[in-house]
Amino acid sequence: MRVGFALAAIGAMWGLPAQAAGPQVEGAVYLEHGDLGERLVEPASELRSGDKVVLLVRWRAAGDRDGFTVTTPVPSALAFQRDSSDTVEVSVDGGRSWARPDRLKGARSGQVTHLRWKIGARQAAQGSGSFAYSAFVR
Repeated sequence: MRVGFALAAIGAMWGLPAQAAGPQVEGAVYLEHGDLGERLVEPASELRSGDKVVLLVRWRAAGDRDGFTVTTPVPSALAFQRDSSDTVEVSVDGGRSWARPDRLKGARSGQVTHLRWKIGARQAAQGSGSFAYSAFVR
């Protein structure tokens, strides 16, 4: 089954500021292939149910900052699997409450609705950064 709307929905979440006057957030979606223990990724042009994808979230912020938070929704067509950062927090209730992924009491990773990363002053002063997470197409 093709999931063309998933790419449109995923694309719609990029290019939005992380907060009203905060950093700019953009991203890309890659299709992951596994072949003989190798992990290969390529830009996604079409998604099918069951595909594994990697989403790259990039942020840019001007000059010295005190730190900020980058929050992104997990598109409903995707089931979150894991994140590349040890600083990510997840929400399973639309962003009302947050926890580390290993502390999802009674919830599964596929129920995650939002991700957030707290960017400290030192990292913010660098002006840009990125995170990646993996998901399955529902």
